[in-house]
Amino acid sequence: EKLVMESTIRALEQRRGAKESNEAEKDSLFAARMNRLKEELADERKSHYEEVQGLNKARQSLEELVSEYRQRIDDLHQKVTALEADRLTSPPKASPPRVSDSPSRAIPSSPPPDPNRFRSPLLS
Repeated sequence: EKLVMESTIRALEQRRGAKESNEAEKDSLFAARMNRLKEELADERKSHYEEVQGLNKARQSLEELVSEYRQRIDDLHQKVTALEADRLTSPPKASPPRVSDSPSRAIPSSPPPDPNRFRSPLLS
């Protein structure tokens, strides 16, 4: 009877040791998996950060370009306004002799210039 109790106790201790070893192995695997996931997350965050930085630089470049084109448009508008005001306020100039009276010397009319020829496709 004493031998049966001792062998039972040893069997229980072995089971407990195996159970603790199994739990320690599970904990180790879980910790390794968590570390791998943390590294993947850190890599993904870094990648997104770099992508956002690139997009911010591109946006800033586009904003500078738009600002430059707006300034050019404003300058041209001021020149046109000044020329129109000058044309309206200056006395009429003597018109040159009419060439259209002789068809062979008539000046061919050209189509009006495209008002959007200096417009950037970015501003459309």
